[in-house]
Amino acid sequence: MATFLLAWELGGGLGHLGRLCPVADGLRRRGHRVVLAATDLVNACRLMSDVPCLPAPIHIPQTPRTIARPSTFADILYNAGWFDTDILQGLVSSWHAMFDLVAPEVVVMDFSPTALLALQRWPARTVLLGSGHACPPDVSPLPDMCPWRDNYPDRLRATEDQVLAHLNRQLDQQGAATLDRVGQLFARVDANLLTTFPELDHYPERGDGDYRGVIGQLPGERPDWPKGQRPRVFVYLKPSASCDALLSELRRRELSTLAFMPKCNAAQHGTLRITDRPLAIDEIASSCDLAIVNAGHNTVARLLVAGRPILALPISGEQETVANNAARVGAAKKAAVDRPEDALPALEAMLKDDTYARAAQQFSCKYADFDVDRALETILDSLEAQAPGLGRSSS
Repeated sequence: MATFLLAWELGGGLGHLGRLCPVADGLRRRGHRVVLAATDLVNACRLMSDVPCLPAPIHIPQTPRTIARPSTFADILYNAGWFDTDILQGLVSSWHAMFDLVAPEVVVMDFSPTALLALQRWPARTVLLGSGHACPPDVSPLPDMCPWRDNYPDRLRATEDQVLAHLNRQLDQQGAATLDRVGQLFARVDANLLTTFPELDHYPERGDGDYRGVIGQLPGERPDWPKGQRPRVFVYLKPSASCDALLSELRRRELSTLAFMPKCNAAQHGTLRITDRPLAIDEIASSCDLAIVNAGHNTVARLLVAGRPILALPISGEQETVANNAARVGAAKKAAVDRPEDALPALEAMLKDDTYARAAQQFSCKYADFDVDRALETILDSLEAQAPGLGRSSS
């Protein structure tokens, strides 16, 4: 038996828990001790009731010191407190206290860069797990993930230099070797398991990556499609002007529409059914004809594996990257989340043109042998291979 600490430090939504829940269940099924450090304890405790949950040490940024529209991973680190020596020291000390308490042999990190920094002189084995967004390549300068913005390269580089200076100061305090580049830190791991496909990687310049495909889904209800015309349309959007316009248009066309909208009241209006309860994404992907989503990575990946075309209305820079990648495959069309005059013509185009559906089917055919359960088992094998004395070979 080995002790695994699963860490989730940054990022919102439930996608991180969607990855970590099946990993935790699988490790416990194999007889290991699992502890979770999470930024969202309410949902973590709800979804992992049998796993001890601890609060992940995080910095709550103050607006005047925050980069409002982060475009590189260095910007993300800056907002996470890596602009201040004292803040960074406090976070690292908190992680060290947790490591003392849990005594993990393997630490699995989903978007947990400060945990990785704190582990530089720790004896535990280190594994990165995620879609690629939180696992930047070892290059300098770090790639601009939002090149469509009017970013100033000098500002991006100045932020990266500042982050590197505080990072090295912290490494020096730990007695660890300093770095020439921020990206080097994420190469100092024992494994980097990318739960995505090469086409959807946030960093196409990564080169060779250990791609395992998308894993996990949170518990959800079976879809109950309302009566209506085909195509069946699945909607998973946060409220916005474009969302309201699209729902009205789908209802006007009498298309069978099932909309999952968290924190909205459940309702049915003719052929439109709105639910605030999570739905089983695998059953949604196998039964819908078109999906309209904000472009969270896990949802987009599961839809593409099932061969479903996507109308994407991204909110964040990360979602914009996912939407761009899906559009590059040819299976998605992007529209502005706050411009109905952009979203409605995009919907019209997708309903009339089967090019997107054909491209989605091509993606699905390429990964026809992919199996979510098998992908999870290979990840569990690789995690066990990191634990001392278990004697498993890496998958």
